[in-house]
Amino acid sequence: MELFRIDGGCHGRKVTALKGGRLSKILFFEFSAFKVSRQRFILRNPLNKKGEVIKMKLSNLFSDGAVLQRGMPVPVWGTTEPDSVVKITCAGVTAFGASSSAGDFLVRLPELPVGGPYELVAESVSTGERIVVRDVMVGEVWLASGQSNMEFTLASSPQQYREFCALKVDPSSLRMITVPKSVSS
Repeated sequence: MELFRIDGGCHGRKVTALKGGRLSKILFFEFSAFKVSRQRFILRNPLNKKGEVIKMKLSNLFSDGAVLQRGMPVPVWGTTEPDSVVKITCAGVTAFGASSSAGDFLVRLPELPVGGPYELVAESVSTGERIVVRDVMVGEVWLASGQSNMEFTLASSPQQYREFCALKVDPSSLRMITVPKSVSS
């Protein structure tokens, strides 16, 4: 891979790969101020070393109905084709990053506007592959952990359930993800 400068202050990246002694792909793109301005060639369905099609994947935390923390940059991570450019868009805000030689990426979106629902779109600029996460809200994210008492649901405590109902909170404004149990070593 070589990184070179293009007239006008834009940066471009040219990626070439040899497979079996032959040129298997050439990718070229320019970007400036976090906006892709031109793509001359996009290789579809790139293969890994085992000959399998590489699929873009986000962390399991980024699923339909997710909540992203307000008031701070938002990290979005996953895997895609190695050494490629990744574009993340949410709530009209876009950021770019690059995947490692192993295909891992981490892109930080700047602070997002509170509200939603939004779509979080992850795209591999190299392959054109896109993942769309729908019904994403930006607001407060709380992490609760503990022992066995954390497994009790609100419905299992009639008194707390009545108190919650008295608050007149719109239940659709609350989101919850349960992370599977795991044993640490």
